[in-house]
Amino acid sequence: MPPDYNDPLALIKAMEGYAPRAKWDVRQYSGGYGSKAAPGEVFTPAKAEAYLRRDAQPSLSWLDRYAANISPQQRAALTSFGYNLGTDDLDRLRPDIQAGDWNRVASRMKSFNKAGGEVLPGLVTRRAREAAMV
Repeated sequence: MPPDYNDPLALIKAMEGYAPRAKWDVRQYSGGYGSKAAPGEVFTPAKAEAYLRRDAQPSLSWLDRYAANISPQQRAALTSFGYNLGTDDLDRLRPDIQAGDWNRVASRMKSFNKAGGEVLPGLVTRRAREAAMV
């Protein structure tokens, strides 16, 4: 059965994939489902899930505060976006989110496709998927 992409954590898992051992990822070592980790840190599925829940909480709290009345699909997409980038980038979208201008939110989300100053194909794909969900 495919994951429920209205579930923010299921969407993040699909976007990030699972890495049982932390590896370098542009700006930090990441493991599990994209969680910040020590070099070579080992992740069991249970540890990866715990880190995911911890690391998704800031984005989920941000959405509870600033966008409580959005659809489950929008919540999942914006949680994934915030998990990957941080709530400071959700703040950059906040005026459009709060205005309900979902076409502009989607368009702007797609511009967050760089890491280390370089456009990354994986981020282009991720942002397109998240934008389609809002």
